[in-house]
Amino acid sequence: MKFLIMTIVFISALGHAREVPMNQRDGMVDCCKTVEGNPANGKELDIVRGIANATSELKPKPDYELLSARICAAYNTSGPLVKSVKLLIMTFMKDEVLIENPTPADALKFLNLHKNELTCQGKHIINYAFERGKYNEIVDDLFNDDDGIYTEDVHLDFNAITNTKNPETGLVEPMTVLDYIDKVALRARLMTGATSSHREITELRELLVEDFGAVSFTELPIKERQDFEAVKQFK
Repeated sequence: MKFLIMTIVFISALGHAREVPMNQRDGMVDCCKTVEGNPANGKELDIVRGIANATSELKPKPDYELLSARICAAYNTSGPLVKSVKLLIMTFMKDEVLIENPTPADALKFLNLHKNELTCQGKHIINYAFERGKYNEIVDDLFNDDDGIYTEDVHLDFNAITNTKNPETGLVEPMTVLDYIDKVALRARLMTGATSSHREITELRELLVEDFGAVSFTELPIKERQDFEAVKQFK
């Protein structure tokens, strides 16, 4: 009798086992659909969430032309120009470039890295200073004086390139600051007979060549010229 009962129990269990369906596609028993759990531990999920949050909170690329527009607007206002422009640059460094306490060297490295992007009304901020008659304050007082943004080790790169209309030929061509002085600024002073400002600009030109290594576009390394022209093709 005892043997009979054990046999019945065994047969019953075997029947239930045969009722479990098999997944014919992968050979796995289809019995895990309702299993609940976390495939990753808490630390791994925290890392994933951290990356996702950091990605979603990335600041957009700084708007260099916005900085340029603010600087050029300052040329048209009264007040201490050097102090105003220095404050604009340092505030931009802090708010947009996210350097908490930028030094003059930090600012100069930043301006040099993005030199070709610092334009307003189609002109580089240095060239626009010449147009507005603010060349002494910007070139000599801001970027060549300890009270401005100047260091012995890092200098402003005055070889920024912009596409500028040559008033003599009527054609737009790539110009450095030195090209702009020679082809636009000095020529304009000659045409108006402004001899005093012509002399001042000539002296600044010598300063830029001798102390800051300013050159014309054709004197730049060929790769730098090619890179500028390649970028402009896509704008």
